[in-house]
Amino acid sequence: MRYKHLLLTLLSFVCLQAWGDTYSYMFTNAAGFSTSALTKTLNGVEWTLAVTWKEGSHISNENENGLHIGSNNNPATAITFSTSGIAGNITSIIVNSYGGSDTNAEMTVSVNDVNFTSGGNTSVSLTSSAADYTFTGRQSGEIKIGYTQTSSKAIYIKSITVVYEPRPTVTSVAALKALEPNTEALLSLSDAANARIVYTKGSEAYLRDNTGAICLYGLTPTRPWAYNQHIAGSVIGKYVVYNRLPEFQATANTSMANLVIADRVSEAMVTPKSIAAEDYDDNLADWVKVSDLIVGTSDISAYNKFSLSDYYQTPHTGARIDLSGIAVPYNTTKQIAPIYQNSIRPLVYVIDEGTTFVSPASDIPNATVRLVRSLSKDYWNTFTIPFNLNIAEARIREYSGLSGTTMLFDAAENIEAGKPYLITPAEDIVNPTFTDVTLKATAAQTITNGSYSFVGIYSPYDLELDQTELFLGDEDLLYYPANASVRGMKGLRAFYRVPAGASAKVDISEVDPIEEDEDSYEDVTLIDGVPVATPHFSSGIYDLYGRRVADSAAALSTLPKGIYVVGGKKLIVK
Repeated sequence: MRYKHLLLTLLSFVCLQAWGDTYSYMFTNAAGFSTSALTKTLNGVEWTLAVTWKEGSHISNENENGLHIGSNNNPATAITFSTSGIAGNITSIIVNSYGGSDTNAEMTVSVNDVNFTSGGNTSVSLTSSAADYTFTGRQSGEIKIGYTQTSSKAIYIKSITVVYEPRPTVTSVAALKALEPNTEALLSLSDAANARIVYTKGSEAYLRDNTGAICLYGLTPTRPWAYNQHIAGSVIGKYVVYNRLPEFQATANTSMANLVIADRVSEAMVTPKSIAAEDYDDNLADWVKVSDLIVGTSDISAYNKFSLSDYYQTPHTGARIDLSGIAVPYNTTKQIAPIYQNSIRPLVYVIDEGTTFVSPASDIPNATVRLVRSLSKDYWNTFTIPFNLNIAEARIREYSGLSGTTMLFDAAENIEAGKPYLITPAEDIVNPTFTDVTLKATAAQTITNGSYSFVGIYSPYDLELDQTELFLGDEDLLYYPANASVRGMKGLRAFYRVPAGASAKVDISEVDPIEEDEDSYEDVTLIDGVPVATPHFSSGIYDLYGRRVADSAAALSTLPKGIYVVGGKKLIVK
């Protein structure tokens, strides 16, 4: 059995040597500890002994028993044996120790006040026979070997072995995050690493380089951290994963003297990195933007960690949003903590013509809204949105009344939340974003005159197939869906609801008279008594003062010579 124990000890030592460096010390009478000499250098490392005595005191150094602390008459109730003299990342501590007969004592080992474990336990019970107690973990910093006992017996420490890895040097954030958690390392960043501060708040600064991002925690810079700063040079710290957030934390060995912090000069401002939702885990601690999240359904949620109030509201359940901020997980929960800087809004409400819109329970002021909707300058677009809007250089019409079976549309200056309109912008508008609007808790409206209605919709809608629900199509004509395959209408639009079989017409009046001068004739079409093809539903003919002069385009050839407006175009009758 003696040879077996020796073999296991040797194999253990060889394996430990293969994985790291080893410090060891065997206690003899040369140790020199006494009640008046509690700090000694042992094999190049300074150790300190702290003892709490029940009564009296006794410390001796013996070749056979090692460091002998206390006795039956002078027992110690608590002992701490500590050192900060071993640099690197400590992975294993082996203590050969025992107590007197019938000892009732517990031993613990910690590094940087983090308990190491032996057999899954943070403490072991001493026996009265010398034995190796192996504690494992991964930390750097002060080692503490602690004893407590309820008996009145002597405690013996025969040897200590510490296995550690020398402190590594890494040159990028990705290399730092490739280390084992709780590893103390020297982070050395060159100017080419393009390390930048993307955000800072309190004791946290978020750093991005060419390879990834990390949270700098508890590092006290030589000048305050600030957004857009360049970081270069070297600093010692510990790589830690805190609730899955990668951090580089300050340790007792951290010095900022060799870290250069420089303001941005001509470089581009740091901006959020647009990522897909499935790439969240690859971008922790970075400033990211994820589009088209659905609140309450997406596995990424907003968490107002930094108590942001600028341009941020708690989004309502069902809202579709673009969210930008720091990717700050909490264990398995994926969270983005919104931030506002460089005028980039952290929360954008997305209203998509192809998806269902969920209205807020109450108005949301100072909102930013992105529409997935295009408006063409070449024809009238039906348009319904849940916020007020003023579009410069646009013709806007609202349903104002009914003349027989003709639905009349008059000029409007602005767009009111929930109300349906016809609109032709001066230039094409494609997926616009609007800032500082009030997103209204207003349902899409139906404007009715008599039995004819103009019906606004936010979300996609299936038109009825009985010819009572019509839509505006080519050449500003009204159409009904011929079958179920073409009945679908996208959201943010409007349709016409009329009595079954009604011969409905739309009258879209012109706003202002057109000035008659030489420049007015550059793009006109010349008509020499040739009838124009008559649409089923005509938008009418107008003179240059905006007056309706005929209902049908076919009447154009019968009108006196002059300039007329048909479908928004100027035509000359000679």
